[in-house]
Amino acid sequence: MTNKCFNCGQNGTELYGYVICEACKKDLRLFTDKTIERHVAKFTKQAYKKEIEERLAFTEIDVIKKKIKLLDILYKLDH
Repeated sequence: MTNKCFNCGQNGTELYGYVICEACKKDLRLFTDKTIERHVAKFTKQAYKKEIEERLAFTEIDVIKKKIKLLDILYKLDH
């Protein structure tokens, strides 16, 4: 595995299976524990967790759809 940031190519460290540098990690504006606690207080921990899992699943499906569309374009350009 390379230690190059997936986004900018600088040296980085692994985070959830992806290599990311500190600058790009900062740009992600990850939630702090305090922010997550505020969101949990508005729902329940289980409801908030379910919401996040559903968003993650939707995002993964959306990426696959977009990737298929782009791969189809490349295929048609080559043939």
